[in-house]
Amino acid sequence: GGSAATTLSVAGAGSTFVQGGTATLNLGAASGAAATVSLTGGGVLTSGTGLLTVHPTGTLNINGGTLNANGNIVIDGGTLSRSTTGVFNLAASKNLTAQNGGQVSFTGNYSIGGGRTFTIQSGADLTTTTYLDIGSGSAGTLVVDGAGSTLTTATSPFWGANAGGNASVTI
Repeated sequence: GGSAATTLSVAGAGSTFVQGGTATLNLGAASGAAATVSLTGGGVLTSGTGLLTVHPTGTLNINGGTLNANGNIVIDGGTLSRSTTGVFNLAASKNLTAQNGGQVSFTGNYSIGGGRTFTIQSGADLTTTTYLDIGSGSAGTLVVDGAGSTLTTATSPFWGANAGGNASVTI
């Protein structure tokens, strides 16, 4: 990591940042200056099919904007947060892994379906301020594993609900 903090802000309706192809996208580093991506006011970031990694000094804030992640995501000690006005779209059959103290926070509810898998491990945390649906109307998988790893929801979740629902949950 360098010594200067870096911020990428995609703000306002019609504002877009598109990463095509299979290139990886790395946010932050193991140590050093902070790196932040902020999606606000209708701004949209669309990743390619390569890995998107948020390292310990990285923060990905979806606050009124949209993240369209077309590849797998690793929150490796960093932070991903989505407000109630933000939209987090993880492509079907892709994985989100939070590890090494990584933080994933959804204000409001979130649904894991469409063949997606969320793995929370190695002291990482997944938090929703209301409920977390898993496999409601389609297949979804959640794994919470390892010392210090947590899942926190404020209300009762729906797991495997609705026609075609199939939830696999390991805690």
